[in-house]
Amino acid sequence: MDYRCKWDQDRHGLCLAGQYWRELDAHALRLDQQGNGIIAWEKREEFMYSPQDLAGKGMVAGLPVQCVSAENQMVCHTGYQLPDYQWRDLEQLHEKFGIGFPAELSSQRMPRGSG
Repeated sequence: MDYRCKWDQDRHGLCLAGQYWRELDAHALRLDQQGNGIIAWEKREEFMYSPQDLAGKGMVAGLPVQCVSAENQMVCHTGYQLPDYQWRDLEQLHEKFGIGFPAELSSQRMPRGSG
């Protein structure tokens, strides 16, 4: 795989970017006693991933990884104007897992075949 590493200063994460719009976006979390994921660099516990949010399973380069759930991925793509490649990500989540698009996204342009 040919990926380049870039640091996302706005989101305090590591993003490995490859060809064909492939990206691996990694963010460090710390877990509290209940298994909630708190963004590691945050002092406040304002934003948390629930254990259900962190129940996703994926593969990176043939290796199993734990990740946020497909449902949580859909929710995390709200609150900003999505670039085209992120619309493709959401469309793939919709097609593979049957997850509906959040209502907030209805005011934005959706790619062909979404709905």
